[in-house]
Amino acid sequence: YIMMFVQIKLVSIVILLVMMIPLVGCSSPQTQHNKTTNLAKHELDNGFTVLNDNDVFSFVGSLYTIDGFIGSSVLIAPRVSLTAGHCLTTGKPILSVEFGGTPYEVDYCISHKTADIGLIFLQEDVTTAKPIEIYQDNTEISKYTHVIAVGYSGGKKRMSKFGTLFYYGILISEPDELQILPFGGTIWFGDSGGALLTADENGLKLMGILISFSKINKTICENSAVRVDYYKNWIDNKVNGNQQLESLFSIFNNY
Repeated sequence: YIMMFVQIKLVSIVILLVMMIPLVGCSSPQTQHNKTTNLAKHELDNGFTVLNDNDVFSFVGSLYTIDGFIGSSVLIAPRVSLTAGHCLTTGKPILSVEFGGTPYEVDYCISHKTADIGLIFLQEDVTTAKPIEIYQDNTEISKYTHVIAVGYSGGKKRMSKFGTLFYYGILISEPDELQILPFGGTIWFGDSGGALLTADENGLKLMGILISFSKINKTICENSAVRVDYYKNWIDNKVNGNQQLESLFSIFNNY
Protein backbone atom coordinates (compact mmCIF):
# COMPACT_ATOMS: atom_id res chain seq x y z
CA TYR A 1 0.00 0.00 0.00
CA ILE A 2 2.87 2.34 0.76
CA MET A 3 4.40 1.79 -2.70
CA MET A 4 1.04 2.31 -4.36
CA PHE A 5 0.56 5.55 -2.43
CA VAL A 6 4.03 6.81 -3.47
CA GLN A 7 3.33 5.97 -7.13
CA ILE A 8 0.02 7.82 -7.02
CA LYS A 9 1.71 10.86 -5.46
CA LEU A 10 4.46 10.85 -8.11
CA VAL A 11 1.91 10.64 -10.93
CA SER A 12 -0.02 13.53 -9.39
CA ILE A 13 3.11 15.66 -9.18
CA VAL A 14 4.02 14.94 -12.82
CA ILE A 15 0.50 15.87 -13.96
CA LEU A 16 0.68 19.09 -11.92
CA LEU A 17 4.01 20.09 -13.45
CA VAL A 18 2.78 19.41 -16.97
CA MET A 19 -0.25 21.61 -16.37
CA MET A 20 1.91 24.58 -15.31
CA ILE A 21 2.35 25.98 -18.82
CA PRO A 22 4.29 29.27 -19.02
CA LEU A 23 2.72 31.93 -21.21
CA VAL A 24 4.54 34.97 -22.52
CA GLY A 25 3.17 38.39 -21.60
CA CYS A 26 3.64 40.28 -24.87
CA SER A 27 0.63 41.20 -26.94
CA SER A 28 0.38 40.27 -30.56
CA PRO A 29 0.09 43.59 -32.42
CA GLN A 30 -3.42 45.06 -32.11
CA THR A 31 -5.01 41.71 -31.26
CA GLN A 32 -4.22 40.02 -27.96
CA HIS A 33 -5.00 43.00 -25.74
CA ASN A 34 -8.37 43.54 -27.47
CA LYS A 35 -9.43 39.91 -27.58
CA THR A 36 -9.40 38.24 -24.15
CA THR A 37 -11.07 35.24 -22.54
CA ASN A 38 -13.58 35.49 -19.71
CA LEU A 39 -10.78 34.64 -17.29
CA ALA A 40 -8.61 37.40 -18.67
CA LYS A 41 -11.40 39.97 -18.41
CA HIS A 42 -12.11 39.00 -14.82
CA GLU A 43 -8.44 39.09 -13.86
CA LEU A 44 -7.81 42.39 -15.62
CA ASP A 45 -10.77 44.03 -13.87
CA ASN A 46 -9.54 43.07 -10.41
CA GLY A 47 -6.38 43.61 -8.41
CA PHE A 48 -5.09 46.43 -10.63
CA THR A 49 -5.63 50.18 -10.97
CA VAL A 50 -5.67 51.94 -14.36
CA LEU A 51 -3.08 54.73 -14.56
CA ASN A 52 -2.44 57.78 -16.70
CA ASP A 53 0.62 57.74 -18.97
CA ASN A 54 2.01 60.83 -17.27
CA ASP A 55 2.15 59.80 -13.59
CA VAL A 56 4.65 58.75 -10.91
CA PHE A 57 5.21 55.57 -12.95
CA SER A 58 6.00 57.45 -16.16
CA PHE A 59 9.29 55.49 -16.34
CA VAL A 60 7.16 52.55 -17.54
CA GLY A 61 6.39 53.01 -21.23
CA SER A 62 4.75 51.21 -24.13
CA LEU A 63 6.41 49.67 -27.21
CA TYR A 64 5.27 50.10 -30.82
CA THR A 65 6.09 48.36 -34.08
CA ILE A 66 4.73 49.26 -37.52
CA ASP A 67 1.56 47.36 -36.55
CA GLY A 68 1.07 49.22 -33.27
CA PHE A 69 1.32 48.33 -29.58
CA ILE A 70 3.45 45.27 -28.71
CA GLY A 71 4.45 45.43 -25.01
CA SER A 72 6.00 47.45 -22.20
CA SER A 73 9.40 48.93 -21.35
CA VAL A 74 11.18 50.51 -18.35
CA LEU A 75 13.44 53.58 -18.53
CA ILE A 76 16.77 53.04 -16.70
CA ALA A 77 18.82 55.88 -18.25
CA PRO A 78 17.89 59.08 -20.14
CA ARG A 79 17.87 57.26 -23.49
CA VAL A 80 17.98 53.56 -22.47
CA SER A 81 15.14 51.25 -21.48
CA LEU A 82 14.75 47.58 -20.57
CA THR A 83 12.14 45.18 -21.89
CA ALA A 84 11.44 41.47 -22.19
CA GLY A 85 13.67 39.81 -24.76
CA HIS A 86 10.74 38.13 -26.53
CA CYS A 87 9.27 41.57 -27.27
CA LEU A 88 12.30 42.20 -29.49
CA THR A 89 12.08 38.93 -31.41
CA THR A 90 8.59 39.11 -32.93
CA GLY A 91 9.98 39.60 -36.42
CA LYS A 92 9.04 43.28 -36.56
CA PRO A 93 11.41 45.93 -35.18
CA ILE A 94 10.45 48.28 -32.36
CA LEU A 95 10.03 51.72 -33.90
CA SER A 96 9.22 53.81 -30.85
CA VAL A 97 8.74 53.77 -27.08
CA GLU A 98 6.22 56.07 -25.44
CA PHE A 99 7.03 57.55 -22.01
CA GLY A 100 4.72 60.00 -20.28
CA GLY A 101 2.49 60.11 -23.34
CA THR A 102 5.34 61.16 -25.65
CA PRO A 103 6.80 58.81 -28.31
CA TYR A 104 10.57 58.47 -28.70
CA GLU A 105 12.18 56.92 -31.77
CA VAL A 106 14.35 53.85 -31.32
CA ASP A 107 17.98 53.86 -32.40
CA TYR A 108 18.66 50.12 -31.97
CA CYS A 109 17.87 47.15 -29.69
CA ILE A 110 19.95 44.39 -28.09
CA SER A 111 18.63 41.05 -26.81
CA HIS A 112 20.49 38.88 -24.34
CA LYS A 113 21.67 35.65 -25.96
CA THR A 114 20.12 33.29 -23.39
CA ALA A 115 17.86 35.32 -21.08
CA ASP A 116 14.46 36.91 -21.70
CA ILE A 117 15.73 40.46 -21.34
CA GLY A 118 16.67 43.18 -23.82
CA LEU A 119 17.84 46.79 -24.09
CA ILE A 120 16.38 49.58 -26.22
CA PHE A 121 18.55 52.57 -27.11
CA LEU A 122 16.65 55.71 -28.09
CA GLN A 123 17.68 58.46 -30.49
CA GLU A 124 17.25 61.19 -27.87
CA ASP A 125 16.97 61.68 -24.11
CA VAL A 126 13.55 61.12 -22.56
CA THR A 127 12.30 64.38 -21.05
CA THR A 128 8.85 63.23 -19.93
CA ALA A 129 10.04 60.63 -17.40
CA LYS A 130 12.88 60.06 -14.94
CA PRO A 131 14.79 56.75 -15.02
CA ILE A 132 14.07 54.23 -12.26
CA GLU A 133 16.91 53.00 -10.06
CA ILE A 134 17.77 49.29 -10.13
CA TYR A 135 17.50 47.34 -6.86
CA GLN A 136 20.98 46.01 -6.10
CA ASP A 137 20.29 42.56 -4.55
CA ASN A 138 16.95 40.75 -4.79
CA THR A 139 18.18 37.97 -2.48
CA GLU A 140 17.73 40.43 0.40
CA ILE A 141 13.95 40.62 -0.13
CA SER A 142 11.89 38.54 2.29
CA LYS A 143 9.43 35.91 1.16
CA TYR A 144 5.82 37.18 0.87
CA THR A 145 6.90 40.82 0.60
CA HIS A 146 4.29 42.90 -1.24
CA VAL A 147 5.53 43.96 -4.69
CA ILE A 148 4.10 46.17 -7.45
CA ALA A 149 3.76 45.41 -11.16
CA VAL A 150 3.23 48.15 -13.76
CA GLY A 151 2.61 47.42 -17.44
CA TYR A 152 0.32 47.91 -20.40
CA SER A 153 -1.86 44.79 -20.45
CA GLY A 154 -5.35 45.13 -21.86
CA GLY A 155 -4.12 48.04 -23.96
CA LYS A 156 -3.98 50.34 -20.93
CA LYS A 157 -1.44 51.19 -18.24
CA ARG A 158 -2.13 49.32 -15.01
CA MET A 159 -0.60 49.07 -11.53
CA SER A 160 -1.19 46.16 -9.16
CA LYS A 161 -3.01 47.17 -5.97
CA PHE A 162 -1.62 46.52 -2.50
CA GLY A 163 -2.19 42.86 -1.60
CA THR A 164 -2.39 41.62 -5.20
CA LEU A 165 1.18 40.42 -5.83
CA PHE A 166 3.61 38.90 -3.34
CA TYR A 167 7.26 37.97 -3.83
CA TYR A 168 7.67 34.21 -3.48
CA GLY A 169 11.35 33.55 -4.18
CA ILE A 170 14.10 32.45 -6.58
CA LEU A 171 14.21 28.86 -7.82
CA ILE A 172 17.55 27.03 -7.82
CA SER A 173 16.82 25.89 -11.38
CA GLU A 174 16.06 29.49 -12.51
CA PRO A 175 18.39 31.77 -10.51
CA ASP A 176 17.84 34.70 -12.89
CA GLU A 177 14.07 34.89 -12.35
CA LEU A 178 11.76 36.15 -9.61
CA GLN A 179 8.60 34.16 -8.85
CA ILE A 180 5.51 36.09 -7.75
CA LEU A 181 2.25 34.84 -6.22
CA PRO A 182 -0.85 36.54 -7.71
CA PHE A 183 -3.93 37.04 -5.50
CA GLY A 184 -7.07 38.41 -7.14
CA GLY A 185 -5.18 39.70 -10.18
CA THR A 186 -2.36 38.84 -12.55
CA ILE A 187 -0.05 40.25 -15.20
CA TRP A 188 -1.33 39.58 -18.71
CA PHE A 189 -0.50 39.92 -22.41
CA GLY A 190 1.04 43.35 -22.94
CA ASP A 191 2.69 43.50 -19.50
CA SER A 192 5.86 41.87 -20.86
CA GLY A 193 8.73 44.31 -20.47
CA GLY A 194 6.94 46.10 -17.65
CA ALA A 195 8.29 46.80 -14.17
CA LEU A 196 8.28 44.67 -11.04
CA LEU A 197 8.93 47.13 -8.21
CA THR A 198 9.77 47.20 -4.53
CA ALA A 199 10.42 50.14 -2.22
CA ASP A 200 13.00 51.06 0.39
CA GLU A 201 13.68 54.20 2.43
CA ASN A 202 14.75 55.99 -0.74
CA GLY A 203 11.64 55.18 -2.79
CA LEU A 204 10.73 52.80 -5.61
CA LYS A 205 13.34 50.44 -7.07
CA LEU A 206 13.26 48.14 -10.09
CA MET A 207 13.45 44.45 -9.09
CA GLY A 208 12.71 42.82 -12.41
CA ILE A 209 11.22 42.92 -15.89
CA LEU A 210 7.86 41.16 -16.27
CA ILE A 211 8.01 38.19 -18.66
CA SER A 212 5.35 35.50 -18.06
CA PHE A 213 2.59 33.83 -16.08
CA SER A 214 1.79 30.16 -15.47
CA LYS A 215 -1.52 28.29 -15.21
CA ILE A 216 -2.85 25.21 -13.47
CA ASN A 217 -6.04 24.33 -15.35
CA LYS A 218 -7.71 27.75 -15.76
CA THR A 219 -6.15 29.35 -12.69
CA ILE A 220 -3.08 31.57 -12.95
CA CYS A 221 -0.85 30.46 -10.09
CA GLU A 222 2.40 32.30 -10.74
CA ASN A 223 3.85 35.45 -12.31
CA SER A 224 7.51 35.70 -13.30
CA ALA A 225 10.07 38.44 -13.88
CA VAL A 226 13.72 38.51 -14.96
CA ARG A 227 16.04 39.68 -12.17
CA VAL A 228 17.59 42.97 -13.23
CA ASP A 229 20.31 42.74 -10.57
CA TYR A 230 21.38 39.35 -11.98
CA TYR A 231 22.11 40.99 -15.37
CA LYS A 232 23.43 44.31 -14.03
CA ASN A 233 26.95 43.73 -15.41
CA TRP A 234 25.57 42.86 -18.86
CA ILE A 235 23.38 45.98 -18.80
CA ASP A 236 26.25 48.23 -17.69
CA ASN A 237 28.59 46.85 -20.36
CA LYS A 238 26.06 47.45 -23.15
CA VAL A 239 25.18 50.94 -21.90
CA ASN A 240 28.86 51.89 -21.56
CA GLY A 241 29.52 50.52 -25.04
CA ASN A 242 26.71 52.64 -26.43
CA GLN A 243 28.13 55.76 -24.75
CA GLN A 244 31.52 55.09 -26.34
CA LEU A 245 29.88 54.74 -29.76
CA GLU A 246 28.05 58.03 -29.28
CA SER A 247 31.34 59.70 -28.36
CA LEU A 248 32.97 58.37 -31.54
CA PHE A 249 30.03 59.51 -33.68
CA SER A 250 30.26 62.94 -32.05
CA ILE A 251 33.97 63.18 -32.92
CA PHE A 252 33.37 62.13 -36.54
CA ASN A 253 30.47 64.58 -36.90
CA ASN A 254 32.72 67.45 -35.79
CA TYR A 255 35.11 66.85 -38.69
